[in-house]
Amino acid sequence: MKPASFILDRQLYEVLQEEGHSQFTTRDLRDAYAKRLEGMDFQLGDVRRFVYEQIRRMIRTSWLVPDQVQRKRGQIYHLRPFPENLKLELVDGAFERSL
Repeated sequence: MKPASFILDRQLYEVLQEEGHSQFTTRDLRDAYAKRLEGMDFQLGDVRRFVYEQIRRMIRTSWLVPDQVQRKRGQIYHLRPFPENLKLELVDGAFERSL
């Protein structure tokens, strides 16, 4: 059986692979991703919504888990090894297409 695909923005994947991003908050990931979008015209709120949706998708696949301590703001997430039952597909411009 062919593994299911998980499509992710290439720049967001590169941010996740950088040292120091094995655990992060939504704000940390949003800010790091927004730095890679320089030269583009965007609203920070749009970037936050896009990043949050990607976090939700990664949680559903168990690639990401929330910290045991639940927080209303500043929830910490932990990156786990990519699930073996999925095939990662990196795409360019996913944020731009989401607008």
